[in-house]
Amino acid sequence: TVSHSTFDFKIERETWRESGVSHIATVTRLMERLLDYRDCMKIGEVDGKKIGCTVNLLNFYKTELNKEEMYIRYIHKLYELHLKVQNYTEAAYTLLLYDELLEWTERPLREFLTYPMQSEWQRKECLHLTIIHNFDRGKCWENCIILCRELANQHEAYYDYRNLSKMRLMEASLYDKIMNQQRLEPEFFRIGFYGKKFPFFLRNKEFVCRGNDYERLEAFQQRMLSEFPHAIAMQHANQPDQTILQAEAQYLQIYAVTPVPDNRDVLQRDGVPNNIKSFYKVNHIWRFRYDRPFHKGTKDKENEFKSLWVERTTLSLAQSLPGISRWFEVEKRDLVEMSPLENASEVIENKTLQLRTLIAQCQTRQMQNINPLTMCLNGVIDAAVNGGLTRYQEAFFAKDYISSHPEDGDKITRLRELMFEQAHILEYGLAVHEKFVPQDMRPLHKKLVDQFHVMRSSLGIQEFPAYVRVSPLHFANGSPRTCRTPVPNAISPDGGRIVARRSPLSYPAVNRYSSSSLSSQASNDVSNITGQSESSDEVFNMQPSPSTSSLSSNHSGSHNVTGSAVSSSRASPLPLDKHKQSRENACLSPRDRLCSSMFPSALDSAQVSSSRGDRSDSMPRLGCAV
Repeated sequence: TVSHSTFDFKIERETWRESGVSHIATVTRLMERLLDYRDCMKIGEVDGKKIGCTVNLLNFYKTELNKEEMYIRYIHKLYELHLKVQNYTEAAYTLLLYDELLEWTERPLREFLTYPMQSEWQRKECLHLTIIHNFDRGKCWENCIILCRELANQHEAYYDYRNLSKMRLMEASLYDKIMNQQRLEPEFFRIGFYGKKFPFFLRNKEFVCRGNDYERLEAFQQRMLSEFPHAIAMQHANQPDQTILQAEAQYLQIYAVTPVPDNRDVLQRDGVPNNIKSFYKVNHIWRFRYDRPFHKGTKDKENEFKSLWVERTTLSLAQSLPGISRWFEVEKRDLVEMSPLENASEVIENKTLQLRTLIAQCQTRQMQNINPLTMCLNGVIDAAVNGGLTRYQEAFFAKDYISSHPEDGDKITRLRELMFEQAHILEYGLAVHEKFVPQDMRPLHKKLVDQFHVMRSSLGIQEFPAYVRVSPLHFANGSPRTCRTPVPNAISPDGGRIVARRSPLSYPAVNRYSSSSLSSQASNDVSNITGQSESSDEVFNMQPSPSTSSLSSNHSGSHNVTGSAVSSSRASPLPLDKHKQSRENACLSPRDRLCSSMFPSALDSAQVSSSRGDRSDSMPRLGCAV
């Protein structure tokens, strides 16, 4: 009996010890974050540090302490910080965290923060409208459309046609904005914070940051150095050693990275306008890459392409950008090496895709002037004439290379096809260029045509192969298309897998031009561009339904952050979680949700709930706050 009691006491003591150690570790981590937060909040202006430590503390309350009320409070603190620096997209994503905790039910909620007493349904409607407003200000209109549809379905299910009409008008205005308004594609930068002098939430970690509008690498570097005035800028992209990591100093390592979109279906789909594609190139991105060229073995002085390898690093984030912050921590990094032949194929393919995009923009008159197309044509043709494509031929088409690399037979064939395809696109691009080129640039156009003939001769092209002549190129302006034999598979931008690629252009009735003249075969099928319609911004001034009853209850909808559907007096015959899944599969949530908001599956109108109450003419700044 004594031995059993002693044994039980030892077990109980060990359990106390484990729980005590765990509790102390949790409190320590919380204190670290609170101290960082206190130090950052002393700064007068809102900057990346202040936002970053707020995100860090918010996530801690959510994942480790499961303190929902504190989590919601810090959601709103972060929301206000984003508004102060006009990060409207990030502000919308931040408020969406609270929105996702609520359901479309009539459960009463007590007064909380700036929200009055109201039903859960009314508060969620308030949040939806505020989030839509901020996504609109951030030009993230695809996300607005998803939320508009969700609200419209709620109104439709209960025959609230007045508010349903307003939501449909709002949705229509969003499509107009996507097609008619210009959106910038932001740059992305990788930042490493090394040394013991950085705050805990940054120390010896690396992040990817979404830059501001018009911000390039030099401007971003200066901004980071001004936020961290004692930091030393590292001048190389190599991983730091322990000397740097353990130094009593601050080291910043910054360089540009390229987004790797997941949603290739939209980007490669025929006929999708560039206004739409541009959104998916830089939104809902959680993988980024950067390349470091190097020479393996002895560098060939006469032709450096023979030994030019590329070390490609892919960075995977914990959350996708944009999100609740302008930067997120790198969760994983992968490194691969691309051979000189693979690198040559990708360079040519990427330049061909750029040409196709510019030609499409020129045809649909999306350009202010023709200069971008002129510069691209000149860069490709001039480089080819002065050795670009010729150097590839000398390096990879020589008999000694083919015989010594029998495993590269398919890759060599693919490179040859890409070179022919690029020449074909250049020929068509010159024809389009002639149609739109101003009179004072005619001499330059003639020079480009003459150089193109030299380039074509250097490639030994007398007539384009059949797989190039019948490639399924189509007009971006919506001209009829015919089914033709597809172009051979193209290497994807990440260099890892093979994907089918179709062109964003199509050819006129005559698929080939005479080798002696390119001056008379420009496309005659370019559609007239209709006048841009005015967007009805007044529909964005919808006010959420007023609170109508005296309510007192807990403030939140669920203790589970992701929250499952709750039964409701407004509930439809179909489960609500199915509707939530349709939005998650669209594009609002980071990383693991598909980016298909422009091509969602239709939602059943029976899947949603209703709305009631009139709306005033102004939108509140935050939820139902007055």
